[in-house]
Amino acid sequence: MGSICTKENTKVIERKSTTANKLPFSFEFNIHRRYHFQRVINHGAFGQVKLYSDRIFSGTEYAIKCMTKMGLKPNKISRIKNEIEILSQLDHPNIVTYFCTVEDNKNYYILMEYLSGKDLDKIFREDYNKITFNDIRFILYQVFSALNYIHSKDIVHRDIKPANIICAKNNGKFDLKLIDFGLSVNLEKRGKYSVAGSLAYLSPEGLKEIVHVKNDMWACGVIFYWFIYGKMPFEKKSKSELIDAILKEEIEYDENIMRAHTPKEAVDLCQKLLNRDFDERISAIDALKHPFFKKLTVSIDDNRLFNEYFTKERVDYIRLYNLGNIIKKVAVYMYAMLSSYDEEENFRQMFLTLDKTMNGGGTINPRDLFEEFKKRNLVTNDDVKTFSFIDPVKTRRVKKILTMNTYSSTKDGKTISKKELIAKDWGSINFTVFLSFCYIDEFLNDKKDCYKPRMKYIFQLMSNGEDITKKIEEEISKFEEEEKKKTKDPEELKAKVKQKENELISANEWYINRRTFKRFIYKYALPFQYEKDVIETFFNEHPENIKMQEFEELIK
Repeated sequence: MGSICTKENTKVIERKSTTANKLPFSFEFNIHRRYHFQRVINHGAFGQVKLYSDRIFSGTEYAIKCMTKMGLKPNKISRIKNEIEILSQLDHPNIVTYFCTVEDNKNYYILMEYLSGKDLDKIFREDYNKITFNDIRFILYQVFSALNYIHSKDIVHRDIKPANIICAKNNGKFDLKLIDFGLSVNLEKRGKYSVAGSLAYLSPEGLKEIVHVKNDMWACGVIFYWFIYGKMPFEKKSKSELIDAILKEEIEYDENIMRAHTPKEAVDLCQKLLNRDFDERISAIDALKHPFFKKLTVSIDDNRLFNEYFTKERVDYIRLYNLGNIIKKVAVYMYAMLSSYDEEENFRQMFLTLDKTMNGGGTINPRDLFEEFKKRNLVTNDDVKTFSFIDPVKTRRVKKILTMNTYSSTKDGKTISKKELIAKDWGSINFTVFLSFCYIDEFLNDKKDCYKPRMKYIFQLMSNGEDITKKIEEEISKFEEEEKKKTKDPEELKAKVKQKENELISANEWYINRRTFKRFIYKYALPFQYEKDVIETFFNEHPENIKMQEFEELIK
């Protein structure tokens, strides 16, 4: 997941800012003090994407989209805000991780997970003949899983293409992430949309300014067609010819040019994706169930990793975790966010296996996971009280629903099954919450060398240190100016400044101001579905300022 990108001395800006140009989920600090610039990765519509490394939490890298404030028109600022609001809702192993937004007087910075692998466009062009149908099965399944997840939230990506599907690492594995939500829209916010996206991947209805989740599925069909037939479904010289072909031209499924040993299920899925009638076009959730993916079906009972990691001892720790206070839950959640891509590899595989077996939607139903634990005699029915993934208010509702046979929705008169209704109250387990369960053992037992540095980092992350910050920054600036006169080597100067910064940070005692702490808790407690009064009650019972020792006592 990488690190949570903020700063121990950050001033949090309220989301409902009175300043029109403030971005949601943004923090104000000197980004160059905290992150070390390495190189430019790419040039985007609004600025550059640059690679930075974390000066404090070493070994962690970020892709940071840097946009100058000067000359940004209101409509462009609105688009940036929209992208951030959408990204902040997403937590899926096949979607790039968004951490936060930083701004200073001159620029906006969107901090994202850094993906070092090739994009699908480059893979197709360089390694087309090496890719097998087993590879494309795995590739498409991940893309459909990500799309099913965002479509369930009424979000349309609108720019699905090979260049926006990237391998997380350049390690020969097709662990993919969907990127670039700059053109995405949330259909709940009704409005008029113009044509947007890359023309070759635009759907017929998209060209008519009809925005629908099925727009993304057409684009997937174009990608799949390219893989099967080695060319695009429509290859025209001019823009007008290409638009006309997308709207009217019959698509050829020529057996003479398709890849050798193409399974009939592959052609069938491709045709269902490229259906011009978007009402009849296959959806992401139905695509995941298509016979083409039959060979990917894996039973949890056959999953070695699940049996290896979810032992009786670990499940007991999860039970304690669920009984713990909200601070403990949020601390473990943030601890999981600090994990590296390599650290979480096994857990990511488990999550995808569970997701595949249950619903393929990018989240896990807590009730289903509870049943999986029951199969292995790790929990009993009595544990619904102490092993709940939800807050006590909803636990009482679940217990009440268990005594009912059916429930009639007043909204549309449809009968909802008991299981469906429980799922609504149990909510869902997103990827980072699942990682929290996986890390709880080492978190409670200090099993890793990285535990203490991470916990100190989390504490400093939440700290309200405006006064300390000002003092440290002033002293560092003064020190740097003096050293510039003595030190000519830039690298030596950086090392000296870094050492001085560490000394100053260590010399000051950090604390968490209750008001600032609450802001972080509200943000990171959302996945646990706590109700507001539960959080308020907790903070009313604790002192105004919390120091490191008190923080450690709270989370144990």
